[in-house]
Amino acid sequence: MSNVGVPITVEFGGGTELLLAPPHAKVHALTISGDGGAPDMRALVQYIRRHLIQEREELFVEGDHV
Repeated sequence: MSNVGVPITVEFGGGTELLLAPPHAKVHALTISGDGGAPDMRALVQYIRRHLIQEREELFVEGDHV
């Protein structure tokens, strides 16, 4: 099975955009790849956690839960 990326548009609101790196954009166009398989919500949450969240990560995610 190939590791194909899936284009996703993520929109943050209700103040969650303030957790992101400046300029705190509400809309982000991403391409998510799964770990050896099809991408899933876990891959999306991990991507957001690693690449978008800059401060107060605990307000967005706890372990593998949003």
